[in-house]
Amino acid sequence: MDYLRALPRPVDALLVTGDIADHGDEAEYEEAARLLAAPFPVLTCPGHHDARPAYRKALLGQAPGHGPINQVRHVAGTAILMCDSTIPGRDEGLLDAATLAWIDATLAALPHGTPSPTGGWWKAISACRERRKRPERRVPRPCITGTGRQRCSHSADGSDQPIGGH
Repeated sequence: MDYLRALPRPVDALLVTGDIADHGDEAEYEEAARLLAAPFPVLTCPGHHDARPAYRKALLGQAPGHGPINQVRHVAGTAILMCDSTIPGRDEGLLDAATLAWIDATLAALPHGTPSPTGGWWKAISACRERRKRPERRVPRPCITGTGRQRCSHSADGSDQPIGGH
């Protein structure tokens, strides 16, 4: 964080993908909030091991709740969708029906031409790809998915071709 704060040009935003906490304890999220404090926007997206109630309270300043933590933030002309793939009490993750409906509604509400990457993990890439195959669900803009899961980053544009990855 010190490096990012000291850059000569201000950072537009920092996207931190989960897991944010090891055990989902509120104190872990409070520590993350302190460590991630910055003069630029810090966007967090839960990982499949994050605990929604404590995450909401400590990182987002919201009332604890168990529903998906889906967020859209606008940074430098781009709408960034952060999609929650958490299945409480389970190790795997999946974008549930509520999250997929939220993605549809959020993308449909964006002004035409707004770049709109989604942050979540690899299942979001499949969801995006499937949605683009169904004409009735198409959105007239790029659907880019970025992930931080599996200790590496990936991106895809909803087609069968990745557009980046490390």
